[in-house]
Amino acid sequence: MKTANWEQLTATLIQANLYQTLKVPKPVFEKSMQCYLMDPAKRTVYEDEMQKLKDEMRVRKLQELTREQVIESVKHLENSKLEAQKKMYEIVRSQRIAPNMINAIIKVEKMRADDKFFNETGIEEEDVEPSLLRLKMEEDEEYKKIVEDFAKQS
Repeated sequence: MKTANWEQLTATLIQANLYQTLKVPKPVFEKSMQCYLMDPAKRTVYEDEMQKLKDEMRVRKLQELTREQVIESVKHLENSKLEAQKKMYEIVRSQRIAPNMINAIIKVEKMRADDKFFNETGIEEEDVEPSLLRLKMEEDEEYKKIVEDFAKQS
């Protein structure tokens, strides 16, 4: 939780400096960012660059997980994704929120799911994929079945 608060505070301070330096009002920046992130190709570029930056700035050593921990983590994370998709579908279907707020809700739900995952497992979400790759589990039958089963449900 402290990390999430620190990240949010840091992001807020950086954004404030950005707006001031560029002399762009916050609402104009936010609207432009939302439009930019609605394009899947641009969103992918943005997320890839953000991940590279996070990797470069990481001070915490990654936790190496066992195969069993990876399998249980993947089940948990896939289930969280499915629940988030259902929640987002319900929000959009019921039109309870403006479409331009969907990206913000997705980010909040992702943080909430990551926090819940850590609280329940003691494992950081960002430790799962490196262990999955290290153990060469992309072709593991049990792993593929879990991913395929959840993909069918979504």
